Parts: sequence; structure tokens; C-alpha cells
Amino acid sequence: MPDDKNLITAETVAAAAEAIASRGGKPSVRKIRDELGGGSPNLILPLLNAWRDTQKKDAPASMTAEPDESVDLPAEAVQVLDKLSRHIADVFSQLLQVERTRAAAVQQAIQLDAEQRVAQAQEFVAQRIGDLEARAAAKLAEAREEAQSLAEQLAVTEAERDNLRLRLQEAEERAKTADADRRRSAELHSEQMRQIEGAHKAIDNERREQLIRLEAKLTTSQQEVRALKERVSGLAAGQIKKASERAQKAASAAKSPAKGRTDKP
Repeated sequence: MPDDKNLITAETVAAAAEAIASRGGKPSVRKIRDELGGGSPNLILPLLNAWRDTQKKDAPASMTAEPDESVDLPAEAVQVLDKLSRHIADVFSQLLQVERTRAAAVQQAIQLDAEQRVAQAQEFVAQRIGDLEARAAAKLAEAREEAQSLAEQLAVTEAERDNLRLRLQEAEERAKTADADRRRSAELHSEQMRQIEGAHKAIDNERREQLIRLEAKLTTSQQEVRALKERVSGLAAGQIKKASERAQKAASAAKSPAKGRTDKP
């Protein structure tokens, strides 16, 4: 789109007005805009009024010019022409004044409408800005709340992570300690096994249960049960044997006095 300052000048407006007038038309802001292919009405109107002023200055001079002395006209005709030219000049002046008044009113209406549009636009923009600021403030508050929530969640997560890390370290330390204890216990168990390999099998089974309580609990329990059964069986056999011996001794002792009584006369 061409620049209005380059397109709308006194020369271009005057040329357009003269072209419109030469075609029998009446120059106006709209017609000049159409003739020039655009332009701001606020720039065209004062230039058009200036052109009209120039036309007004030229019109009375031609209309009130003295008749050519070479033309033989009656005095009455000269007076009529003079009155007619004066009347035409007055009418043209009145029309020019009316046109100026109308143009001023139009310009004022355009200016008022423009001011109203500007005020409405400013009000709309201010309202829009207010709405955008309110929405932005709400979004900012929401973002701050979310950031605070995320920060709290992060703090909790970091605390849980630190706690888990501490528990892992403690578990690793316990595992190391347990492993060391297991190795020491295994060594002690081997030593004890070499020392008390037969007679203390039950004690050995009990210690083995303490060392590998999860891996061989059933086996250890069965071994302990078998060991206990063996001891009970051994003790029971010994007690039975001793009781049998005592019974035999008692029977022998009982038979001896009876035999003596039988041998007497």
C-alpha cells in the first residue's frame, strides 16, 4: 500500500479534483480517494478545501469581468448580466460556505467517530490487558503452587532417598558383619567339629542350626531328633541292662537261702 504522505499532496488532490470536475463531476473526498486509489480522508479534506478556495477566488473574477467593449450590448442587458454574475457569485459563495460547513461537520463527525473508536479501542485494549494480566496472575499463582508442591515432593523424595541410602549402608554393614561372623563361626565350627566329633554330636547339630538356620533348619532338626533318640535308646538300653542284672542277682540271692534250707535234716 502506498504511503499516504507521498500519495496525498496538494498537487495530487488538485489534479484529481480538476480531473473529476472536467468530467462534469463534483469533487468530494470519496471521489478523490477513488481517483487516487486510496488515501486518508483526514489528509484529503483540508487539501480539497484549499483547492475549492482557489476555485472560489478565480470564479468571481471571471464572472464579474466587464463585458467586451467590442460587443454592442444594450445597457439593460449589461445590467442584467452584471446582476446575474453577482447573484451567481453570491450563490457560489453561499454554496462554498455550506460545503465548508458540511465538510467541517463531516470532518468533526469523522474526528468524533475516530475519537470514539480510539476510546473504545483503548477501553477494549485496557480490558483485554486486564483480562490477560488476571489470567497471567492466575497462571503464575498456579505455577507457584505447583512449583511449591513439586519442591515439597522433591524434599520428601530426597529425604526418602537419604533414608534408603542410610538403610542400604546399614544393611551392607550388617551383611559384612554377618559375613565376617559367618566366616568366624564356620572356622570355629570346623575347629569344634574336629575336637568334639563324636560324643558331642547334639551340641554340634545345635551350633550348626545357629549358623545355617535358614538353609538346613529341617536337616538340623532331624539330626537333633535322631541324636536325641540315639541317646535315649542308649540310656534306655543301659538302664534295662542294669535292671536285668539286678534282677538276676536278686533271683540268684533268693535261690541260695532256699537251697540251704532244703539240704538240712
